[in-house]
Amino acid sequence: ADRPPAEEIVRYEKDRATKIAVITIDRPDALNAPTIAARQRFADLVLRANVDDDVKVLIIRGVGEHLGSGADLPEMAALAR
Repeated sequence: ADRPPAEEIVRYEKDRATKIAVITIDRPDALNAPTIAARQRFADLVLRANVDDDVKVLIIRGVGEHLGSGADLPEMAALAR
């Protein structure tokens, strides 16, 4: 199945003036299920925000009605084959 790149699934924005960063999980058609690459990007972005002196608040949000459903099950099943 075609999966969007991690950068499209997990977006990062930072406002230096307010020192607020936002990580947005944007894959509502799949209940915001992150791919393996998106989970890695998410972890990297959380670490980046944690060590960035220009970030004092990190907001994590999901587009649509779900924050995240855990994992992209079809992708995980394909790895088990």
